[in-house]
Amino acid sequence: MGQNDTEESLREIIFQLRNITERLDELSFDSLRVAVREGMTKRPEMDKRLVKVRNQILKTIRLLESNAITEESDEED
Repeated sequence: MGQNDTEESLREIIFQLRNITERLDELSFDSLRVAVREGMTKRPEMDKRLVKVRNQILKTIRLLESNAITEESDEED
């Protein structure tokens, strides 16, 4: 697998991770809507977990993107 193939695969993974974060957002909002409808006054545990997972995925995306940027700048030097 060449450098271009690796970069393309990395871009695809980042794209997929972004889609996952969007889906997690939807699930989080759904859990909040259900909680409100059921008269809950505290944030649901499911929402807390979904937000934590989403945040970890966003950190992963930033790490992958910064790694790609670092590798690109190393190639320019």
